[in-house]
Amino acid sequence: MSPLPRRLRHGEEATLVEHLGELRTRLIIVLLALAVGFGVAFGFHGQLLDWLNRPLPHHLRKPTTFSPIEPFATSIMVSLWAGLLLALPVVFWQIWAFLAPAFEEHRQRSMALLVAFATVLSLGGVAFGYFVILTPAIHFLTNYVSSHCAILMTARG
Repeated sequence: MSPLPRRLRHGEEATLVEHLGELRTRLIIVLLALAVGFGVAFGFHGQLLDWLNRPLPHHLRKPTTFSPIEPFATSIMVSLWAGLLLALPVVFWQIWAFLAPAFEEHRQRSMALLVAFATVLSLGGVAFGYFVILTPAIHFLTNYVSSHCAILMTARG
């Protein structure tokens, strides 16, 4: 018996127990893909944090932490999100493989083109956000009311 679930064809019927078994198997595959993606991303968490901090001004490149657990928790969260991004193709494929039997054959082909187009648009959006929007946004956020912050800091010191 194969550990991977069998993909049903359009119009093929299955019992509720078979559907639940298929769903359970697909969820396990998604969780395994997420665990592998997390492991790979955690192996590179230092480089990921450097890459995410690169748009910051030089004096803010090493973020301040407010608790002893925060550096570890930040590394875990960044690795988890990066692992999710790495696992997304598997996640989307498992979702589609579970839902595809509900669609007719010609609709399945149309959906494949739509998914390819959406993937290209998503990657373009991430690249645009990082390379075009992030630097001006960081500049705005780190310099917002800087004159008031300087006055407050000198008043305390």
